Amino acid sequence: MMLAVTLELPSKPFKEISKVYVSVMRSAERVSRLAKKVPGCIFKNPPGASAGRMIDELGLKGLNVGDARVSDRHANFFVNADAASAKDMLTLIADVAGVSKKLFNVALEHEVVVWNA
Repeated sequence: MMLAVTLELPSKPFKEISKVYVSVMRSAERVSRLAKKVPGCIFKNPPGASAGRMIDELGLKGLNVGDARVSDRHANFFVNADAASAKDMLTLIADVAGVSKKLFNVALEHEVVVWNA
């Protein structure tokens, strides 16, 4: 249980904050055009590499488990095509990570946070 949080925010000029905000919003708009149900990037980029490019090179775009699918447009986005369960999505994430480890010897690290109840 969390009882308190302390945040330390850097002091920045409004214009700089505004630029970052606009950039994030544009990125969110691009993602939302991919599919309605997209949690964002699934894996962090490994040092010196792109997780999305690696997944694409592995030929995994379109791979699915149930209704959970690797996006055809951006391989590091996993989409809920209709009624994917959490189990479907977690299995797909594990499958992609397993292929990456086996073929590239790269352990992909989750970008998204998975909470277990």
